[in-house]
Amino acid sequence: MTPTTTSHRRARNGTRVLCAAACAAGLLGALTAAPAQAASRQLTVTFGETIGQESLEGAIARSAGLDVVTSGGGSLQRVVGPDGERSAVRTPAFSALSNGKRAILAIESKDPAALSPEDGDFVMRADVAVDKNSSERSSTDNGDNVLQRGHFATAQYKIQVDHHVPSCRVAGSEGAVLVQAPEEIAPGEWYRISCRREGSTLALVVKKSTGNDTWQWVSRTTASGPIGSVDFDAGVPLSVGGKLNDSASIVAKASDQFNGAFANIMLRFS
Repeated sequence: MTPTTTSHRRARNGTRVLCAAACAAGLLGALTAAPAQAASRQLTVTFGETIGQESLEGAIARSAGLDVVTSGGGSLQRVVGPDGERSAVRTPAFSALSNGKRAILAIESKDPAALSPEDGDFVMRADVAVDKNSSERSSTDNGDNVLQRGHFATAQYKIQVDHHVPSCRVAGSEGAVLVQAPEEIAPGEWYRISCRREGSTLALVVKKSTGNDTWQWVSRTTASGPIGSVDFDAGVPLSVGGKLNDSASIVAKASDQFNGAFANIMLRFS
């Protein structure tokens, strides 16, 4: 199948429908769908109080653990997020050195299937504010990985903002699909980036903060192609803020350290 890409800058206007029996049927459908929604596997990572195990919430959190992996003296700091509260995490500033400061979150689960979407639909999301100086193409920090599990040559799902351009990649047993936003995001501004897989299609949505945890639509981009089942070995960590190898250590020669702040990390599997 040949991948296709489309871009949409505005959300469509909603349509209001007046009904009687049809609305009753719709209400019944919504009620019967509620248990399925509640049963979905979800993980949220927030930083209202600390950066630690308490940051994990949702059904997946019951079997998951969180660690902060560092090198070169790097650390993570809680800072003000898009809601105006100290709800975000600040990563180390950009360093082109292989032994520069690095700090990345590692999330691992005791349940082998907990963080594997397999062939089901899923959505991942993060709020980010990227630094102006965040990567160099020839350095050991040449990317800005926000959220990822797996690597390029394996199964993978990932959100990144390399060179200030949001993108999402999902790779499975049948192939990989990459979708990229049509424009850069502004350094220092908060954006909400979400990526949804539905069958063979990825949809990347970018919104910009207008303050007080409200968001303005920026773009919606889609790409399609064969993906298949997205499965991982149990030990492969989910990383937030950079790249980790399968043993949850920082990849010194290509850390892809995210440089900036992030908040409100979310994964939801059907």
